[in-house]
Amino acid sequence: MKNLLGRVASFVLEPMISSGRIGRIKYLLLHVWSAWPLFLVMALSNKNSPLWMQYVLSVLVVFGLIYWWIATLTAGVRRLHDLGRSGYWVLLINLIWPLLLIWPGQRQANRYGPPVLKRSAATQIAGAA
Repeated sequence: MKNLLGRVASFVLEPMISSGRIGRIKYLLLHVWSAWPLFLVMALSNKNSPLWMQYVLSVLVVFGLIYWWIATLTAGVRRLHDLGRSGYWVLLINLIWPLLLIWPGQRQANRYGPPVLKRSAATQIAGAA
């Protein structure tokens, strides 16, 4: 049980880490994964729900949007670290995020850490990332 809780906590908290480096595939996966609270709320929502349930879901949407926003920014910071750039460039992330999927990272170690290991997309999707 303790191992399961540790894995769940790691999945929930992984997008919130802003130190270190990540590759292009993991950057894309973190963007998709960080939207899970919003997908959960959409799955729970129903037009015929009681009013109190709609209020609860509205609050969950706000928390989900905050989680998604922070996770998107921190993933951008980590991707910029892989490019050898400062995390402050993330302020322009809304303009350049598609380019972060195209630009390869630096092959040598930089001030943010060693290079990211090359893994296939299937390996990263399977959770070995």
